[in-house]
Amino acid sequence: YMGIVFSKISIIVSMEADNYYARTLFVGNLDETFTPETLRNLFQTFGEIKNIELPFDQASKKSRGYGFVEFDEVEDAEHAQFNLDEAEVYGRVINVRYAKPVSYTH
Repeated sequence: YMGIVFSKISIIVSMEADNYYARTLFVGNLDETFTPETLRNLFQTFGEIKNIELPFDQASKKSRGYGFVEFDEVEDAEHAQFNLDEAEVYGRVINVRYAKPVSYTH
């Protein structure tokens, strides 16, 4: 009985992880002046955004040129990826791809 419970829990966790990557987009080649608000404004026309991550360089306090946009719905991420990949934003052609899990090699 306990094995079944653990199996169900691991399936749910796995499905949620898969759903996260289907809802989350990696956005590359952003202008260094991008802010989380700028990124949100660019993507919010496609649906409700759950989270924005935009790493900054500690020394210069400017964007590192990439970020992540997590949507509430998979379909919204699909529409944003289709419409914004290779779009010109602030004079740069941005790359919009689905986020992938980080794999560490030892």
